[in-house]
Amino acid sequence: MKALRCAGLAGLAALGAEAQVIPYGMPATPTLESMVITATRGLQPLPTLRDTVVITRAELEDAGTLSLGEVLERRAGVELRATGGAGQPESIFIRGAGSAATLVLIDGLRAGSSTAGTTAIEALPIDLIERIEVVKGPMSSLYGSEAVGGVIQIFTRNKKVPNFFANAGYGTDRDRVGSAGISTTDGNTSFSIAAGARKVDAPSATNERNTFSFDPDRDPHENAFGTLHVSHTAWTGETLALDAFVSRSRTDFDAGIPPPGTPGGDQSIKPK
Repeated sequence: MKALRCAGLAGLAALGAEAQVIPYGMPATPTLESMVITATRGLQPLPTLRDTVVITRAELEDAGTLSLGEVLERRAGVELRATGGAGQPESIFIRGAGSAATLVLIDGLRAGSSTAGTTAIEALPIDLIERIEVVKGPMSSLYGSEAVGGVIQIFTRNKKVPNFFANAGYGTDRDRVGSAGISTTDGNTSFSIAAGARKVDAPSATNERNTFSFDPDRDPHENAFGTLHVSHTAWTGETLALDAFVSRSRTDFDAGIPPPGTPGGDQSIKPK
């Protein structure tokens, strides 16, 4: 059987900006402490009053082929439950709260399912992520009932200066992945776009001891993703920005009695 998962969002936002003057005698490139915005919806130094974890792009690159859920489990200490290999459903839990009680944001916009009530974490590629902010603990006063366990905010890759990146890899189970992106700035207008895809012939996601639904064939996984950012700063100082993110995931899985001739496939269902 095949499952199809899609995640897409677009948003429009206006932000204020002001120039900063470096005092005489200070270095031209001062060292700035890390800032987070998820805890209070505004810039705030790290650490904040709440338990906050920031996962940088360098840490994501060090993670290699780990999925987003596995990165959150190892770097932020959240609980992860997965039903199989690449592309199989993953659920995250923060401080004992259910997976539907953890709010996931992408560039400030909610990313969730209107039917399942959770976010398809397995369909979000780390190749398009610049940084992640994880706030543990109840955040319902700021974000609503979906943030009882905490908030995970994902920021897609975007640079204020001209930048180009490309990535390609090949691994076991014919795991093929590639992504590329570019960002540029022309006066008061900035633009960035990135896209990529991944295909893997993953082994069966079920255990052979489960004779009812085990099928020894492979369960391939395909994922295509992309992101777009356009912003313009007006002469009055306000910035108008448009952000879009899309991820389309397709995964095979085992269900029901396997075909005859395979392990568990010779059994028959007899009426009671």
